[in-house]
Amino acid sequence: MRVFVMRIGHSYQHRIIISLGLIGLIMVIAMTTAYFLSRNATLQQAHQGLATLGRYVEDEINRGANLLQKQTNIVRNHLGLRRKVYGVVKLNREAWPLRAYMRQHFSWLQDHRIILVSRTSEVLAGERQHGLAQELVKSNKQITPQKRLIYVQNNKGLTHMATAPIYYGNHYLGLVAVAQLLDQSWMDRMSKVNGGQFVLVYDDKVVLSTLPRLKKGDSFMVDDGYARLMGASFLAHRLKLINKQEPGPQLWILRSRAVTLQPMQSQAWWYWFFMLVLAITLAMIGRHMYRGFIRPLDNIKQMVGVLKSGHIPKSKKIVSDKEFAYIERQFGKLARTLHNKINELSAMRAQKNQPVLMDTLTGLGNRSQLSNMYTYHAVQVQENNSCMTVILVDIDGLRKINAKYSHVVGDHAVMHVASLLRSCVEENDLLFRTAGGEFLIMTTDVCDGGLAMAEKIRAQLEHSPMKYEDRILDITASFGVIEVDKLHRVVGLESLMTRAKNAVRTAKTSGRNRVAVGNLEVVRKKA
Repeated sequence: MRVFVMRIGHSYQHRIIISLGLIGLIMVIAMTTAYFLSRNATLQQAHQGLATLGRYVEDEINRGANLLQKQTNIVRNHLGLRRKVYGVVKLNREAWPLRAYMRQHFSWLQDHRIILVSRTSEVLAGERQHGLAQELVKSNKQITPQKRLIYVQNNKGLTHMATAPIYYGNHYLGLVAVAQLLDQSWMDRMSKVNGGQFVLVYDDKVVLSTLPRLKKGDSFMVDDGYARLMGASFLAHRLKLINKQEPGPQLWILRSRAVTLQPMQSQAWWYWFFMLVLAITLAMIGRHMYRGFIRPLDNIKQMVGVLKSGHIPKSKKIVSDKEFAYIERQFGKLARTLHNKINELSAMRAQKNQPVLMDTLTGLGNRSQLSNMYTYHAVQVQENNSCMTVILVDIDGLRKINAKYSHVVGDHAVMHVASLLRSCVEENDLLFRTAGGEFLIMTTDVCDGGLAMAEKIRAQLEHSPMKYEDRILDITASFGVIEVDKLHRVVGLESLMTRAKNAVRTAKTSGRNRVAVGNLEVVRKKA
């Protein structure tokens, strides 16, 4: 650029004017690029906002689905209803007493949202409400005893059903279904509450829509996140409906592209006016600052490039202007300081990412990880009335092994036991090393198999001697078993460990290489 300027004019003023003209052109290009980048960023943020809104609507639908499943389970677990259904299906009794029984006992549940279908696809109750029974029979051509969520399209929109089998004893009787209708009123309500427009599409044709001018049967196509409808462009996001069979109806949420860009377009003239004023201001100031500004700026730019490459830049002195030379030197110092800080942060991040919940010797979870996992599973036992078994394993005579053979041999004994335990537990069981020669096995959903499991591991360890160099050592362990089921109160980890250690102590005082069972206080549930 400097050679080109010298050819055009020889005076200092000409060179300044031409240089500022080129700078102005660069500013125009930069501002134009920034404008379009800002527009793209606005559209991208709008897409993300639409996706967030879609997830909110999906959560709303999923909460409705969970409610449907709960209501379905309540109905199908009702003993009196199962007896009535058994009488109709197995004893060929009339169905009207069953319908009367349902109206009497399930008045809290809207009648038009519940139906009963026998295993032979005969509608026992709810056959007159919105064709819901026929829709269930149509979607279940062969009624099978399974729980599931399905979507069925009808003339009013999309029906979301939760189905569950009904049994009386070992006899499979049929299905109960509770449904939620995603119709025009539902879409209007969601559009009013959450914003955006909703469109229900089937086979690329509009079925329902909250857009006033979009009619049923209009074509609906989406390309790269945009839908072209009624001569306008819309941002489009497809809602993910759980357990929906493909192909099938699709629910879309839309937002107008023009409305999204309207605030930016209304400010476009001010944007360009600001760009013009900025270019003129830079031209006036640059006429007096050319010699003292361009070279330091180039030097700073070079230092930035060196800094990005991972090296420490060296500042250059500028003789013509001491003020900009000072700025350049300060920038060089700042660059070196920033480089050092980046190295420090990298070292801190590497140290932070090191595992803190893992035992370095055995690769098992340590006491901290046990505390986290126990808290979670204890809550699950209380909420789900499930079971949990804890087995504490303590190596017999580990101190004597360390004293007689060295701690290296003791560490190999610990690793030997850890390897054997890892091979004995199931995939879903949890295994931890809680102390020097102490391990803990935690199993869930196992109520009465802890003693047998501990005895199996004890026998296998007894018959698996450790080989180290030229030595063969017999390794045994004592076991303490604590079983927690729905009749027991779930205690804290420290209390549980204390009772497990008492059981281990009982096994050791009884001669070691034994299994002892600890006790928990039994708390009966109130009727």
